[in-house]
Amino acid sequence: MIRNLLFDLGGVLADLDRERCMAAFAQIGLPQLGQLVDPYYPSAIFNDLERGIIGKQEILDYARTFSPQADLERIEWAYFQLIGEIPAYKLDLLRDLRSRFKVYMLSNTNVMVYPSMLEKQFRSRGLTVDAYFDKVYLSYEMKLLKPDPAIFEAVLADAGIEARETLFIDDGTRNIETARAMGFRTYQAAAHEDFRHLFAGLE
Repeated sequence: MIRNLLFDLGGVLADLDRERCMAAFAQIGLPQLGQLVDPYYPSAIFNDLERGIIGKQEILDYARTFSPQADLERIEWAYFQLIGEIPAYKLDLLRDLRSRFKVYMLSNTNVMVYPSMLEKQFRSRGLTVDAYFDKVYLSYEMKLLKPDPAIFEAVLADAGIEARETLFIDDGTRNIETARAMGFRTYQAAAHEDFRHLFAGLE
């Protein structure tokens, strides 16, 4: 029996567009940063950002090794181009699912992207992120990254849920493999997929 749903953010709820992100970094004169952005195999510096080891200032300092006039606001704008809109039907789906399941989000994300996502996406209907999830787990706050088993263990312990009663939906192969090995039910979402069919008759 499935009692809990655990969603990824980028690539599952929101589409990812690496080419648009790279073009945006080139537009602001920092193509070197754009080439390092990869949602599945991030470079060391962006890996550290998502793990919460470094923050915005370190990214700005690194950018200024390529362009001394680099501006943090423009870097954040370019980085945010990686994340597309969350379709309205997926927001509606999350609200509906909360009437039947405990709904959580677990995302490898960072302090440069997530606050903007929170403001732009989840508050678009005058609601807060709490209207869509029982709890949100973010890598940069947890100091852990998927697919490390420790991040899944931390979610299970904090939420007080069991892996075998939890459906984990992610677009990353390594994340899915780790979760499955730990006993989660899993589903690997494809880019731009409408996966509402998963929940028809699910109990």
